[in-house]
Amino acid sequence: AFASLTLLQSQVAVGFVLAMLCKDLSYFLGSPIMGKVGPRISQVPIPWLENIPILGPIFFRQDIMTYLSFVLIILASFFIFRTRPGLMLRGIGERPAAAYIRGANVTRLQYLYAVAGGAIAGLAGPIYSLSIKAGWKGTISGLDGIGWIVLSITIFGGWKPFRAAFGAYLFSFLQWLGLVLQPSLPSIPSQVLQVAPFPLMILTLLFVNIGNAEWVERSLARLPENVRRDIAKVLRALNATPPAALGEPFRKE
Repeated sequence: AFASLTLLQSQVAVGFVLAMLCKDLSYFLGSPIMGKVGPRISQVPIPWLENIPILGPIFFRQDIMTYLSFVLIILASFFIFRTRPGLMLRGIGERPAAAYIRGANVTRLQYLYAVAGGAIAGLAGPIYSLSIKAGWKGTISGLDGIGWIVLSITIFGGWKPFRAAFGAYLFSFLQWLGLVLQPSLPSIPSQVLQVAPFPLMILTLLFVNIGNAEWVERSLARLPENVRRDIAKVLRALNATPPAALGEPFRKE
């Protein structure tokens, strides 16, 4: 936040450097406990609901942190789209100069949400170590650097909590599917199934943004009106438009 908001540096460049720095720093600080088995959060099944076919084990046979993540999705969506501070947050993302004219302390709010968002994202690592793989092992084959997929999930989600959550669950499902299919497809190298979710997410992003392409509009113009209308509805539903001021440092005139 300091480098991007105060020093007005590129968010992408600063984020990349910090990711590389913190990765090596975690190895340095975590080397004394690497490989040791740590505590683990136990599951808390919800009676009756856990017995629902298919959905029960997925949503109601989890640990407390997973349940809290469900609540966080709902609260984040309500805050962004149903509260006055959420309206100000969206205004800062779209037109920070207009928010500043209306009396908002743009830089302070940007700091606040950058720290809050980073803290929530940073919880993913400890929760993984407490819920999935007890302890800290430095790196896990197939998962090293997986946090970068958050960028594509954010774009897929159109900066909306529920849609972003669906993208995260979709990616996790694809990873789980690769593990399940691996014994049934011994002729396919395991590395192929491990990396398959990544190109699939890239393909999904193409569909998310394809509606903005001029050649798509020209192609749709040749179709019957009813077909064109149905396809246009699907493309509008998939379309994800980023905040207008995304990545642009705010400068007081």
